[in-house]
Amino acid sequence: MVNYKLSVKDNNSFKEIIWNKESYASLNNHSLEDIDKFTSNFVSTIDLKKKLLEINAMEYEDVNKKINIRYLSRGLIKTLSYEMCLKDDLLFMDIKNINEYLINNKNDKALLEKLCNHYKNSYANGNNIMLIRNYLNGDYSINIDRILENFVIREVTVYDSSKNSYKLNNDGTFKYNYRKIHDLAMFLAYDYKKRIDPKLYQRQNPDERFSIPKVLVRKKDQIPGQLSLFD
Repeated sequence: MVNYKLSVKDNNSFKEIIWNKESYASLNNHSLEDIDKFTSNFVSTIDLKKKLLEINAMEYEDVNKKINIRYLSRGLIKTLSYEMCLKDDLLFMDIKNINEYLINNKNDKALLEKLCNHYKNSYANGNNIMLIRNYLNGDYSINIDRILENFVIREVTVYDSSKNSYKLNNDGTFKYNYRKIHDLAMFLAYDYKKRIDPKLYQRQNPDERFSIPKVLVRKKDQIPGQLSLFD
């Protein structure tokens, strides 16, 4: 099982943020789903940092550092793309909303091109990526609605190659891969927020999703009148 950690970069290493305190004590600090449940309580990273400082999960010296979700893969520390799930991002954690967003924006060639590039190495969706590219190149005989719906299902559903079928839960519903839902949801949430407020997303690197202002924090020797995160 992969362990995920909220962390900030500390010189050449990473400092873990232990956030499962107080009312969050029942959540798993190393579960991606529980990390999302925690971070989605907050509208912005500023609000998140205020809470982390309040429960002593973050040090004042780290308040202007970018929070990431990191995990260990084959001995290497990696960072999730598009990062944390905040309150407004919950809209995209629902499969129906993912499908609706893609179909409603099926004529946005830039979005579909980015989708193809982002998932070009997807084992489950090689054929669908090819069909989407054919559609972008003018083959409008392709039922793009059906292809996009199939893309979502194949990407987020757990597939049993030995039985050549999707795995099901005991109640007969599809078994989903939460990490893949998170990745696709955050990809679309980034696209959506870039549409509604492009000034927030001037940086091209998806890991720089939030342009967090430099905030002065109260230190032991703070000068009277100095700005603080809590002002």
